[in-house]
Amino acid sequence: MPRGLSVATPGSFCPVSNTPLKWWENIPVLSFIFLGGKGRISKQQISFQYPIVEIITGIIFCVLWLKFPPGVAISYMAMSAIFLAGSFIDWQFKIIPDSFTIGGTFLALVACVIVPQLHGVDNIANLAPLKSLGIGLQGMLIGSAIVLWMAILGEIAFKREAMGFGDVKLMGMIGGFLGWQATVFSLFGGAFIGLFVIGGMVLVEKFSGKKEKFFGREIPFGPMLCAAAFIYIWIKPMIVIPNFGF
Repeated sequence: MPRGLSVATPGSFCPVSNTPLKWWENIPVLSFIFLGGKGRISKQQISFQYPIVEIITGIIFCVLWLKFPPGVAISYMAMSAIFLAGSFIDWQFKIIPDSFTIGGTFLALVACVIVPQLHGVDNIANLAPLKSLGIGLQGMLIGSAIVLWMAILGEIAFKREAMGFGDVKLMGMIGGFLGWQATVFSLFGGAFIGLFVIGGMVLVEKFSGKKEKFFGREIPFGPMLCAAAFIYIWIKPMIVIPNFGF
């Protein structure tokens, strides 16, 4: 997607030889093993990112399905898939496709209506879908507004872009799926996670003998926000914050 290619047409193909893939070359994880980690025609090494993403996705889906009611689990699966793909793309290309963030926000609002339990609203309650949608809209607006103001003030203070607008849209999606409380948690939790990630990168660079300077280097914040939002799913029952009337 960041290379401008469609995920639908043409079908999957080898990026080295441009050869269309057979159906059995497209089975998650297993195809990587069958092919010995190399392209069938090109004989070039296939990136380990493919099986890693597939394994992580499978584990996440399984855990969510076992933990939450079906409707909530499926909603969280869709959100987590966007988190995972968006994080890898943001880390490599420093962008999060609008189809993930804006499309994900629309998907979140639809999920609010279909699965009111997503925001703790009882399905048999009066106007449950409308109430759930109200919570989702509230989360979308508050979440995106917080990061938007941070981006504006950061640009004024540092005379350069401090936070990409992809993060603004990402926070809108997080708020739509999880509520405004999740956006506040994701913001601070993402910053905390970022400290550990950057600290780890500095240590790795230091002990590997490289002299790379991290000051002024752009580190994508999207993956940190996604990680914190995913953590929020599990600790949400322990956090009690008012819903401002919704």
